[in-house]
Amino acid sequence: MNAAKRYVRHTMAVILALAATFVPSTVGSADSQDSTAVLCWNKDYPPPVGNSGPTIRREPKSCSLFKKGESANAYAVHSLGLSWKNWGASRTTGTGFVIVPMQGDKTPIKLTLSKPVTDCGRTVYSKASFQYPEFNGGANFRIWTCE
Repeated sequence: MNAAKRYVRHTMAVILALAATFVPSTVGSADSQDSTAVLCWNKDYPPPVGNSGPTIRREPKSCSLFKKGESANAYAVHSLGLSWKNWGASRTTGTGFVIVPMQGDKTPIKLTLSKPVTDCGRTVYSKASFQYPEFNGGANFRIWTCE
């Protein structure tokens, strides 16, 4: 093979390798449209009366979850700094923090999302369980699955 052909083949291989790095892959990724999601509300615009609908998120870093059918902050958990294990499975667990109402202090939280359902054309988690290790307590409730 002459030098010109080797140069062309090498150049094409480099171009294809570079192009492959810029093509987004959604197969099995957390951002895949097929992945289970959760509806995160803006805490200042709760469901269903708010001026802003929910954000549909996969592996959210922060999320305000409201008890299904409720819009008052008394029925919400506003979490932040979340990291997740087993996202997309029938049960996923995240750890992070919540802000203690009327105090402003951060406290650790263990958040479990479960019971995926298909609602409004997408698969979302429908139940949330919360554990507060510092207070040795927790709660759980069904969450909004459609805006």
